[in-house]
Amino acid sequence: MSQRSRKAEKRAVVIGLDMYLSFRKSVSGYNFAGSDKTVYDALLSAAGLTDLETEARPHASIEVTVMYWRKANAIHGWFVDELAGGKDECQEIGVTRENLIALRGLCEEVALQPSVAGEVLPPTKGFFFGSDEVDEYYLEYMKDTAREISDLLDKLPEEGEGWDWSLVYQASW
Repeated sequence: MSQRSRKAEKRAVVIGLDMYLSFRKSVSGYNFAGSDKTVYDALLSAAGLTDLETEARPHASIEVTVMYWRKANAIHGWFVDELAGGKDECQEIGVTRENLIALRGLCEEVALQPSVAGEVLPPTKGFFFGSDEVDEYYLEYMKDTAREISDLLDKLPEEGEGWDWSLVYQASW
């Protein structure tokens, strides 16, 4: 757990804005081979379904939360405004590598020059969304988010032939 997550837990009320960026990988096709077959078999095994006949059900996916925020309402507002056309209904929002690069740049800009926060990544008001102040917690979220996005981008596979992964943002409150 990151230092930011621990501090958020200390400040958190049970109800609030929880935000997740998830990595999804799917394997499908009637003729599994190589690593797809290995992934598919591992998923079946993890589910306790090792004896299941799979030829008629050739699809499996795995989803892993790769980033988590609590009450980082400015970041939530960015996802909603930039990637969901302002629609905020706790829906899944598709995210690209380019989107993450853009968000990282904005977080770095605000961390270096907090006076631009209201223009670049303004706090977003909402029911149990947390503080709408540009304070130490806000700036810590910006620094941590920029760092964590960099780390994630270093590990994510590149888009290309056989590209079968996706990133999805979703919040709940």
